Amino acid sequence: MKLVNLKQQLHYRPTDQPLVRKNVRLTGHILRRLLLLVVPLLAGLALVFAVIYMLEPHPVLAQTDACFVSVNNSTSTDYSSADAAAVQAAVDAASLGDLLKIAGTCTGVNVTNGITQTVYISKSLTLRGGYTQSDWSQPPDPDTYPTTLDASRNGRVVVLAGSITVTLDSLTITGADYDDHAGGIYNDTSTLTVTNTRVISNIVRMENSDDDEAGEGGGLGNGTGTVFIYNSTFQDNWAQEHGGAINNEDGQVTIDNSELSLNTVLNGDGGGMDTGGSHGTAAVTVTNSIFTGNKVGDDGGAIWTGNEGVATVSHSTFSFNEATDKGGAIICTTEGTLRIDDSAIVNNVARNSGGGLYVSRNTLVYANNSTVSSNQVLTSTETLENGGGGIKIVQNGALTLAHMTIVSNTTPNLSGKDGILVLTGSLTISNSLIAYNGRGLSGAADCRVEGGGIITSSGYNLSSDATCTSLTATGDITNTDPLLGPLADNGGDTLTHALLPGSPAIDAGDPAYLAQADDYDQRGVGYLRVKNDRLDIGAFEFSGIAIYLPVVTK
Repeated sequence: MKLVNLKQQLHYRPTDQPLVRKNVRLTGHILRRLLLLVVPLLAGLALVFAVIYMLEPHPVLAQTDACFVSVNNSTSTDYSSADAAAVQAAVDAASLGDLLKIAGTCTGVNVTNGITQTVYISKSLTLRGGYTQSDWSQPPDPDTYPTTLDASRNGRVVVLAGSITVTLDSLTITGADYDDHAGGIYNDTSTLTVTNTRVISNIVRMENSDDDEAGEGGGLGNGTGTVFIYNSTFQDNWAQEHGGAINNEDGQVTIDNSELSLNTVLNGDGGGMDTGGSHGTAAVTVTNSIFTGNKVGDDGGAIWTGNEGVATVSHSTFSFNEATDKGGAIICTTEGTLRIDDSAIVNNVARNSGGGLYVSRNTLVYANNSTVSSNQVLTSTETLENGGGGIKIVQNGALTLAHMTIVSNTTPNLSGKDGILVLTGSLTISNSLIAYNGRGLSGAADCRVEGGGIITSSGYNLSSDATCTSLTATGDITNTDPLLGPLADNGGDTLTHALLPGSPAIDAGDPAYLAQADDYDQRGVGYLRVKNDRLDIGAFEFSGIAIYLPVVTK
């Protein structure tokens, strides 16, 4: 095909090209002019609308309520808020004796009478958590519906004012940070019941306060009031001076079926609890409870008790507590009185003396049917004061032991101070077993007496070495292997060392001992204190069956 014909078929017109280029130039010019006009106009309109928007009032989006309160038998929500204001409003409006049912997470603080806290209570009430706001008729279930009062590190959580009666039930009390006395809960003169409640992660300091009780009671501070604690946990609380979990000045405190764990004191005493103020009226009763993992910068990893106060402990376990100075588990001092029954003091550590128990300064301590095992004193500094891996008695402290098992305590860096160290104090002992203390260490010793200390035997004791030279009364056995099982769960609520078949401690206790119908060994109900018509030596009564389950703690 000829080129001219092809061009003709395509309607090719060379003379059209200049016209096209001219039209394109004209169109581009027009578009540029339009853009120069339109863009500033649009920008101006946008600015006008922005100014109008900013000047007009706009509604604030409501926060979602997280804290709810229903009063008494109401089946609806009577108060609600995004913070803890609903609880304080309900408390302020309540009548004496009202039940305030609380659901959700109630966070924040208010200031009342110059005191900063989440809830300020000045009338007799019950605050109970564990509810769901969707159905107030359901019974409380704090595991499924946890209720939290949280001070968010801005003050105390609960303050009780005046002589009132208050119950805190099924709550989590947390987030306190206060520079004075008491962190989580402050009770001065009231009657307080804490039940099914978790008091966790609260702080009390002594930095700017001039109060001599500042920095005491991370979880709970009690003045002269009366406190009942049931089925509750005090955990991970911190005090700068005394009482990581609880500080009891001169009041009455009862603790039952509860746990004090992982609480800390930076400088002073009583990692778990400090009890005994200046008036000599403090009284504490602990039953069926666990003190574990508490730490203290000075004395009494679990409990410090003294100043003429009285403490009673039964069916409880003290384990893995630590003291920087004295009394890995418990110290009783300054004319205090302490009684321990059916309990286990095991695996505690003191840096200088009294790995398990420290008794000093004109105190009276009685321990019965209990085990003191596997406690340690860690110091390597040889002084008269240091030692007593299991028990230390000093400065006219007086300790009476009956039906005790004191086993496998050590001072690995000191020689001959492993089991019981009596220094300027007195020990009276009967029907008790002292064995394996410092076993495998050079100079290991079940007993050591120095500086005028006295051990008096009332008979029927057994020691595994020859260091307990005062055991010369009727029925005493020395330098004899008692044939014990390891520290283990042999039944009951606390750990024990079982007597193995053939143990010389079996049926070797006081033949004149008259057992009562409800008389049991350390393990409690179901484990009679006397089998085969004669008492065994120690805290464990042999039943004829040697079965044990070793565990770390219980």
